[in-house]
Amino acid sequence: MVFQDLALWLGLTALDNAALGLGARMSRREAREQGRNALSICGVMALAECWPGKLSGGQQPRVALARAVAGEPQWLLLDEPFGGLDLLSREALIKDVARLVAELGTTLVLVTHDPREAVVLCDRAIVLDAGRVIEAGPLSGLLQQPASALMMAFRDSLGDR
Repeated sequence: MVFQDLALWLGLTALDNAALGLGARMSRREAREQGRNALSICGVMALAECWPGKLSGGQQPRVALARAVAGEPQWLLLDEPFGGLDLLSREALIKDVARLVAELGTTLVLVTHDPREAVVLCDRAIVLDAGRVIEAGPLSGLLQQPASALMMAFRDSLGDR
């Protein structure tokens, strides 16, 4: 999982953050190697020995993503992972997440309020309003025939995309 606030441990290097939690399943050496692989996959291997407080706003989500993929999960939950990023960092990270999910064969569950993120990363959607499911199904179908005002606004916000 990549938490909305990223939940990086400030007292751990990027590598130690990426390897966090793996020690229960493997040796420390194996966990660090798996952490290095995850940092590499996420494009931040050069930052392995950096502290989270020294990383930019665009680098921190990549380290959090590396921690999430280091254990080779079948499911990856991203809770608004692109918030607070500048436009270029956001677009690059969205593309990298799409590539990464495809390469790893991982199922992505994305929590977002941004229709552009959902369209790029998701095939199916569950639309919630006040905690209730109001629509669910293939995203393309929901966009073509929205059944709720929320999904209609979501579609309209995409413009001609």
